[in-house]
Amino acid sequence: MLRELSRRQGGSALATALFVIVVLGMMAAVLTRMRVDSSDLGVNAILGIRAELAATTALEIGTYQLYPLGSSSADPAGTADDDTHGGCVRVSADLAFDPAVFPGYGGCRAVMECSRRAAKVDSSGEFGTYARRVSYFLKVTASCTGSAPDGGTDYSVSRTVYSALADGEQL
Repeated sequence: MLRELSRRQGGSALATALFVIVVLGMMAAVLTRMRVDSSDLGVNAILGIRAELAATTALEIGTYQLYPLGSSSADPAGTADDDTHGGCVRVSADLAFDPAVFPGYGGCRAVMECSRRAAKVDSSGEFGTYARRVSYFLKVTASCTGSAPDGGTDYSVSRTVYSALADGEQL
């Protein structure tokens, strides 16, 4: 009778051990997946910030190309009346960030679009009356690529920023 009781207990110990091993294995798989997901989110967040900063930097470069130092107008003569002339010809359409010049922007590119609208609008304000002659619109889309720390997945993130600039003369 004692032998029969010990045989039944041995089988239940095996089932309990198997259950514990399966549960621990599932927990390890879930924790591993959570670590991978967390790593992916971190890579996406870092690339998103880089893309946002690259787009803002490109926007500043485009603004400087429209209005170089010492210039008060992107189109000083005011002769171009369509979107394809004027200061937009000076704006770079494609910008690849050289890591030596822009540390931290490795793997980032920016595409700029410039459009020009001529308008004769008189407006009075706190500082006098102005006639806005020319408006420029810059759209910059920057994209950055990178890979996960484990070297597995490649990512590409892009951000777009806009700016509107206007020339004006005080009357």
